[in-house]
Amino acid sequence: MKIHVLNAAGDTIRTFSEEVKSGFNRFTWDLRENGVAFPSRREAKPNDDPPRGSEVMPGTYTLHFSHGEHTAQTTVVVHADPRITYAPGTWENRRKANEELAVVVKKATAGFDQIKAMRQTLDLVEKTMVNLPDSTQTQIKEWGKPLRDSLNRLEELYMEPEDVKGIKRNPTNLSSSLWSVRSYLREVNGEPSQMYRYSLEAARRHTDTVVAQVNSLINGDFAAYKAKVEAIQMPLFKPIDPVKDK
Repeated sequence: MKIHVLNAAGDTIRTFSEEVKSGFNRFTWDLRENGVAFPSRREAKPNDDPPRGSEVMPGTYTLHFSHGEHTAQTTVVVHADPRITYAPGTWENRRKANEELAVVVKKATAGFDQIKAMRQTLDLVEKTMVNLPDSTQTQIKEWGKPLRDSLNRLEELYMEPEDVKGIKRNPTNLSSSLWSVRSYLREVNGEPSQMYRYSLEAARRHTDTVVAQVNSLINGDFAAYKAKVEAIQMPLFKPIDPVKDK
């Protein structure tokens, strides 16, 4: 079942899916809107739901349900936590702060996606060169090795190595910088705190520095590798001779 959450203005602010079966089904909307994708090794699938974002502001929301040819809708009223006194402008400030962070996160994620794209290109090149002479294959792999080393170093600027066991967080990598900003967003009551501003600017500078290194690799060593590989005639077919009578 696909669920679309609309705000009072009729804008879709959240889309998510639930597995359903015959009979009664229970599921929960977590009162969050769609968010932005943070850097991740996981490849998103075409039918994936958008990532979870921030908590919605108090108000009336309409939930639209669709399952095959069947549709339905209901209304949900979201209230502010009655235990907390919210300063004027809190919800608008949270919205603006989330938009500020989203700009930084999108840039960081775009950089990480380019790292994955370069690694996938190296893999593809090595798969398509199977009909080349062994010496040429060896040469191409030698060209690619320093690039793979550079990609590994860039990836570790984003997050922990893939083979790290258990939960281990490195406060110096970019993912930690981005998530730390998000943690301060939950505390916004009135104007965003000084720590939020500090962490946002730190994450922005961190992102700019790391993405600059990604772009440097794209425009430098990766471009040189691409030019050398494209200069080689890559045969798609290996020689296959007809069977002859002995």
